[in-house]
Amino acid sequence: MRRPPSPPVPSPDGASVERWHDRDGRLAGYGDAEQGWLHLLGVGTFTFTPETIEVSAHPDRALDAIHDAHRRLALPLVLAALGHQVLHGSAVLMPQGVVALCAPSGSGKSTLAYGFTRRGLPPVADDAVALEPSGPVPLVIPLPFYLRLRAPSKAHFSVDGILAPEPDLEREELPLAAVVILERAPVAAPDVQRLSPAEAFRSVLAQAYDFGMADPARRRRMVDGYLSLASTVPVFRATVPDDLRMVDSALDAIERAVASAAG
Repeated sequence: MRRPPSPPVPSPDGASVERWHDRDGRLAGYGDAEQGWLHLLGVGTFTFTPETIEVSAHPDRALDAIHDAHRRLALPLVLAALGHQVLHGSAVLMPQGVVALCAPSGSGKSTLAYGFTRRGLPPVADDAVALEPSGPVPLVIPLPFYLRLRAPSKAHFSVDGILAPEPDLEREELPLAAVVILERAPVAAPDVQRLSPAEAFRSVLAQAYDFGMADPARRRRMVDGYLSLASTVPVFRATVPDDLRMVDSALDAIERAVASAAG
């Protein structure tokens, strides 16, 4: 990390520059995967190679905020640019392997992941689940993380502060066992259904970090990779009640579905 007094700000223009927006539609960042850089507004410019990431940080940005932006945004996007599959989700280690809980921000994936940790299941990821192909199933790449709960979930669990720092897990111990796509709805009870390969492909693709898609070859490799993932790993849709009092029921339903798929 460098802190120049006036860090250079790259242009958001260019045929190969991709842009990202926040939930309110405002520009949050942009970058060029071919040139190896991405700029996060208010944070700084990250430059990267397959071996390193360097940030030219905004001089007024606090160190913890820079580290947070690196963990949650820059690192997943860089890994996607380098050809890895990266899903927007949390993950826990079940007896069958790693289960990724994927959903947009605010859908309760961290809440369910924390609920699983209270059952003794180690957390593996939060915000980003990175994968690499290895044999019959992908392996999860351990990334730095901590579980982030919103205020209502903290109140429900009666906890505060930073939660469940990552355990020391070796890569070879982390095969991906299942992907669970979460949907919150005003329903009385959770419902977990396994998706067909075609539905699974569309669902996991919707939760993928993507960077470098201006290049047709990169885009084709990404599509092929997620087609393979959807055909080899069980993918479920879990519709969970929009009620924190039903968290345990949702955890039970997901555990049963994963165990059933593993035979």
